[in-house]
Amino acid sequence: MNDSSPIHEHWSDRVPTSSPLEQRAGDLMRQAAMVPTSDPALLSRVADRLQGWSKRQGIPRLRLALAAGMLVAVSGAVGATVLLRGRVSRLTTPSQTAAPASHSVRVLAVEPAPSRIAEESRLLTAALQLLRQQHDARSALSALDEYSQRFPNGTLAREATLARIDALLELDDRVHALEILDRTQLTELPRARELAVLRGELRGAVGRCNQAVADLGSALDGSGDALEERALWGRASCRSRLGDSAGARSDLGQMISRFPQGNFASKARQALRGR
Repeated sequence: MNDSSPIHEHWSDRVPTSSPLEQRAGDLMRQAAMVPTSDPALLSRVADRLQGWSKRQGIPRLRLALAAGMLVAVSGAVGATVLLRGRVSRLTTPSQTAAPASHSVRVLAVEPAPSRIAEESRLLTAALQLLRQQHDARSALSALDEYSQRFPNGTLAREATLARIDALLELDDRVHALEILDRTQLTELPRARELAVLRGELRGAVGRCNQAVADLGSALDGSGDALEERALWGRASCRSRLGDSAGARSDLGQMISRFPQGNFASKARQALRGR
């Protein structure tokens, strides 16, 4: 806000300094005038209103107190909400014109409300603590329900989805875990490859083998890790149920070659011997 603004011209330069109250009000108004505001039109309207009040006689301190409070409040000085509470009564009596400022004006700095992302983070952190540290999956789901109700399209919605899937699996609720995975675009989530293997395994377990083969195949990237071993075993099982014996044998052979001591190596050898 520049020095030619209505607020600065009408109230900052012309504030009397004959009493501590008026000096404090002037300081507040000068502070407000130096802070950019998100609504200049609102401040202009406030300035016009205050200019009209200046014509009234006998209540200069009330006028200044109200001016300071309104200007600082709407300007959001230093990122805080400032409230000016005036305790002014019988201002026209000479005995009270020199009352100390501390008895007439109090400026209270109110803590700003938590930001949206901070509140999202708080709720999600609470849910994760229940799940990871206290191993209380049901309470974690309740906390995640609260998160979803308050922030249906939250910034941390993807992380909340992952936490919900983990909590459901902790409870061995594969049906609802699969429901979430079915309606989720996995490439938009962290741990996308892990979730593709999980969804493939869950789809295969309920007989949706065509979809399972696609999911499990997407996780085969040559990394040689445990996820790839799971994907090969799951795809071999589904291919066998679909009547693709050649494809199943190929997957089993890859498993034995690449993971000779893996978790599924013994089962893979038995399956190959039986074919």
